[in-house]
Amino acid sequence: MTDDARPGGAGPEAPGALATVRAVSLDVWLTLLRSNPRFKAARDAALRSALRLPVPDDVFSAALRSADVAADRLVEADGRDRGLAERVDLAVAALRRDGQAGPAAGVALAEAPELVAGLLARQRELALELPPLPLHPDLPALLAALAEHVPLAVTSNTGMLPGTTMRALLDAAGLLAPMGVLTFSDELGTGKPHAAVFAATVAGLGVPAGDVLHVGDNPVADVCGALDAGLRAALVGPDEPTDVLLRRVLAEVRTVRRPGGGVVRPADGPTAPAGADPRVRTVAVTRLDGTRDDLRDVATGRPFDLRTYSRMKHGDLDAAGALGRSLGRELLARVPALATDPAPVVLPVAYLAVPPACLLLARAVLAVVNDARAARGLGPGRVVRVAKGSVTRTDYAGASAEARRAELASIGFRLDEDLTGARVVLVDDVRVTGLAEQTLLDVLARDGAGPPAEVVTAYVAVCEPGLAADPTVESVLNHAAARSVADLADAVRAGRFALTIRFLKRLLAAPDAERETFLGACDASLLDEIADGALATGPAFCAAFPSGLAAVHDARRRAAGLAEAARG
Repeated sequence: MTDDARPGGAGPEAPGALATVRAVSLDVWLTLLRSNPRFKAARDAALRSALRLPVPDDVFSAALRSADVAADRLVEADGRDRGLAERVDLAVAALRRDGQAGPAAGVALAEAPELVAGLLARQRELALELPPLPLHPDLPALLAALAEHVPLAVTSNTGMLPGTTMRALLDAAGLLAPMGVLTFSDELGTGKPHAAVFAATVAGLGVPAGDVLHVGDNPVADVCGALDAGLRAALVGPDEPTDVLLRRVLAEVRTVRRPGGGVVRPADGPTAPAGADPRVRTVAVTRLDGTRDDLRDVATGRPFDLRTYSRMKHGDLDAAGALGRSLGRELLARVPALATDPAPVVLPVAYLAVPPACLLLARAVLAVVNDARAARGLGPGRVVRVAKGSVTRTDYAGASAEARRAELASIGFRLDEDLTGARVVLVDDVRVTGLAEQTLLDVLARDGAGPPAEVVTAYVAVCEPGLAADPTVESVLNHAAARSVADLADAVRAGRFALTIRFLKRLLAAPDAERETFLGACDASLLDEIADGALATGPAFCAAFPSGLAAVHDARRRAAGLAEAARG
């Protein structure tokens, strides 16, 4: 095992050194899985037959093995991933060059995308019929136990088998569930040992690179690549098999008490609340730090765009669209499988009757994801409702963490969808305390029927721990450019407004003059939506805003009178 030395230059880390590991990344082949001895022969025969190559199966298999090695060397040299098509084309070219096949023999897969798609599908069928096996029968249990203490990732070159198939094989071997981050070279377009692959894993884990241990069997791709990218590295093989190494890591990390009693969670933002599920990862457009009066993007140091965020929270569709599209692009960059994996994509959003602003975000995010899926011939994702028993009675954004926890505990949540095997994305606007997120994760675990393929939480912004210590920062974010409900009248007049529960509560509680300015911009259909939304939220809700509701009904009567006069 190596840390800051090249392979062969250092022995195992000193006792206790592994206790500082905060996340573990693992290669797949000859680290977690070994190929079924019958698979490659069956796959090669299917490829040769489809290509109509007039050579014996064993000759083609030998050429393909040599091409596979050559392609791996090319990936090591320039970083560009080479998949099935390029590797097969290299093998056919070698057979022609050596005179074992005629100059016109075979098919150039680079020019036959439909044939490539069919070959990939057949290869997947064969791989599932003749699945690989864990290198050691204890690996599923070891990984599950390790995932209770630190987040786990897969960082793997894919070669002939794309990431979509690799997921299925890991799942069949009982190795997928503990993995919070999956980085595959074909989805990234770049292979190990190049730093971009490891950087993608580190970003998904949300742990400093120096605290991530990468485990693999290849001295160049795994060890040198990880070390060059700033990670720690462990070389596994006959001297120290994967199961032996993981037992050592598990023994060490079990001795570490994480802050708050929780585990380090894979995220692109701050550490999640204690007890958060280590198999859930977080994607965020912005990490926020600073003070209530000076909120800044950690990555750029620039002030956060409070105007767009604040207007999104209050129903401005242009603002919601801009932020949602940005979040959608970030999601696809961080979780490319959303656009490449046939597994259904589901975005749950919790509400009672009138939706929150995060539903507007979720729809904009989904439009980006669905465009990418459609380009690959995959079915669209969808938004599903998580039913709430009531709405929050306090100003959640201005409440303390304790008050938020008590509020959420008093609300009943119910999910009526089966999310088994789905890629679940929980879209929200900002994470401060993480309590709302954890509540939804608990609902998914309780009501989701079977385990999803993956759960990702996606935010416009996440607050760094120092900033999150003051939960009222959310109130600053919400009201920066919406100090009055009248500030949204321009969006109404432009036809770019959608009613949210936050805005509804604020409208009904607003001073008379502000409320009248907004209601004066509304047409009859929006006034009906406001009144109907309040009614659907329940008698207790309506009873809390008698004067506000009376003003809405007065505006409806005025609008009806004007419509009647116009018809007369």
